[in-house]
Parts: sequence; C-alpha cells; structure tokens
Amino acid sequence: MNTGLSNLDVRALAVSPGYASDRTLFAGTGGGVFKSSDGEASWSAVNTGLTKLDVRALALSPGYVTDHTLFAGTYGGGVFKSSDGGVAWSAVNTGLTNLDVRALALSPGYASDRTLFAGTSGDGVFKSSDGGGSWSAVNTGLTNLDVQSLAVSPAYVTDRTLFAGTWGGGVFKSSDGGASWSAVNTGLTNLDVRALALSSGYTTDRTLLAGTSGGVYKSSDGGNSWSAVNTGLVNLDIRALAFSPGYATDHTFFAGTYGGGVFKSTNNGASWSAVNTGIIDLNEAWS
Repeated sequence: MNTGLSNLDVRALAVSPGYASDRTLFAGTGGGVFKSSDGEASWSAVNTGLTKLDVRALALSPGYVTDHTLFAGTYGGGVFKSSDGGVAWSAVNTGLTNLDVRALALSPGYASDRTLFAGTSGDGVFKSSDGGGSWSAVNTGLTNLDVQSLAVSPAYVTDRTLFAGTWGGGVFKSSDGGASWSAVNTGLTNLDVRALALSSGYTTDRTLLAGTSGGVYKSSDGGNSWSAVNTGLVNLDIRALAFSPGYATDHTFFAGTYGGGVFKSTNNGASWSAVNTGIIDLNEAWS
C-alpha cells in the first residue's frame, strides 16, 4: 500500500467524496503531499508549488469530484491551495499572520459560501470566506490559541456550528461561524485535545468525540458535557478519530493512537479493541 510513498511520516489523510468511483486519496507527510488514484495501491508526489513540505493538515472541497480543490496546512508555510487535484499548488496566506497551521476544515456549503477555517499553533483560528483568498482571525472568547483540531457541523450552513480542540484549553464551540467561542469542557478532565470528530448525524444525535493525551471523551449533547469512554483502550495518547458513515445504526468509531495503533468500538465507546493486523509501525497509526 506504500508503493511510491517515499515519505512514511504521514500526518494527514484526506479521501475524495467520490472515492467509490475515483479511488482518490491524499496523504500529507513530512515530505509533502502524495496522491493515490487507485485506492492506495500506488502513490505519487504532487508538490509543484508547495514550497513548504512539512504538511500537518489536508482538507478536500465537498465538491472535489467536480472542482478538484484541496488545501494543505503546513508548518511554517501556512495554507496552500490546489484547484487541479494536486497538480499545482499556490500559497493562500493573505491575512494569515501565523503560518504554523495544524488544522483545516471546510464548510459543507463551500461551493457557495467559500468558507474554510485554519487552526494555528499560537494564534488561534482564522477564517476565510473567499476560498482562501484572504483570512481574518476569529478568536473572541477563544482563551487558548494553541489550536490542534477543528470540526465543522454537517449542518454548518444553517447552524453555523464548529468546534476547536486546543492543547491545554480543551474544547471550544462556536455557534455563529467563529464570531465568538465558549469553552465546553464539563466532564473533560484532560484538556490536551489533538483530535475531534462529529457524527454525520450530529444535527439529531448531537454526538462528538474528543481525543486527548488521556484517552477519548464523548459528548451526546453538542459538547455541553463529556464522559471518558476508554474501556479496553490500552493506549490513551489519541491523535485521530473517525466515525463510521453508518454510525446511526452500527454505533462504530475508530481511534488512532501514538504507539498503540488503531482501536475500534462497535458499541458507542462502551468498549474498544485493537485492530492492528498488518500495521507494521504502531507509531504511524495516527494520521
């Protein structure tokens, strides 16, 4: 699965919304972006114009199948944009005063609202409403500016909701498109948050997960309260989280850890089991 992937320090993954037919995904590494168009059987570097290769975040347009647009967040180089499926990149940093970008998130309505967010280490969250053409800081109420993760509601177009995970400050929530934030940490006893994930049915089930240096926390009320869900999770250094697309019926989600590989829960977090068959390096299971 790594044929052509010449840098194995993978920090981010992004899958085409049309993967079932186009078989396309991207990997962000310490040596740039790699693309696979055959369901990860082979990879090729796609770095033309990407002048900073330490990629920490990737995000694809919800309309990638037709607009071929994606963004890369880098350490020291800010945000880069490609409008041709990674063939060429250009920096889009006007107004972005911190170029250490750790997280990216696009509005589900990006095709019309052109909205995306960048989380930085030290200067909080920046918002663009013109497809990355310009940025402005949106940090009112965000008392911790070391942003490690971002997650946007699937109904953002109407509910204007997004979350930011910070290192040392826990989770913050905005219900007005980033204009203001409030901490939502009741029950979250570890405030070092590296990963966030929202259920695809968030608008009705209000479920989200936070991955911390001390395990996984779950909220079923839109972040108002949290509880640890770590039974069977023998490694608590969580770096990535993902819900099953069929979560509403299969109650399944996954956690990637640093040093412990991947864990799976099929009962809403009541218990976890390791699923690492074939993973050679368990330190690389957190992208």
